[in-house]
Amino acid sequence: MDWEMIAVFVAIFIAWNAFLVGIIRYFIVRSVAGMDKKFDDIESDMEKEAARRRELETRLHDLETDLPNRFVQREDWIRFSTVIDKKMDKLNEKLDGIKDWVHARS
Repeated sequence: MDWEMIAVFVAIFIAWNAFLVGIIRYFIVRSVAGMDKKFDDIESDMEKEAARRRELETRLHDLETDLPNRFVQREDWIRFSTVIDKKMDKLNEKLDGIKDWVHARS
């Protein structure tokens, strides 16, 4: 083998390695671009979710502030109905007294 043949093999070897490095670089760049797009999509989704979370927090806060005005606790309702029942019983007793008085006069 002479030097020309060795030079040709070395040139082919370098060209082949350059070709392989180019292909590897192409796939790496393509993969990184795909990952960048996925990260951008994820970031966009995270921003949308953050906005949605803020909206839900606002609605929940509004509900927390409005709930005492719209909601009657069970104990309060029992107390209220007990008062009404007592008033109705007193009214019934008065009506019975009036009825007895009217029957007594007749």
